[in-house]
Amino acid sequence: MPKGTANPQPLRCLVRSSDGWWVQLSRNGIEHRHLFKFGTIRSEPEALALAQARRDHLMQEHPEIPR
Repeated sequence: MPKGTANPQPLRCLVRSSDGWWVQLSRNGIEHRHLFKFGTIRSEPEALALAQARRDHLMQEHPEIPR
């Protein structure tokens, strides 16, 4: 994707692994990653909700800078 073009599918930032949900977001050349494990969090839907909240927070905190 060319720089300065907004990501049309922010859900691609969420990746399911065998043990949890990864938030993988690249903003302005900085990679943000965090794992929400199913074992630490009570259930998969709760882990997904936390991952989505983290993604939304990161997108708000680090808006893309158009170039």
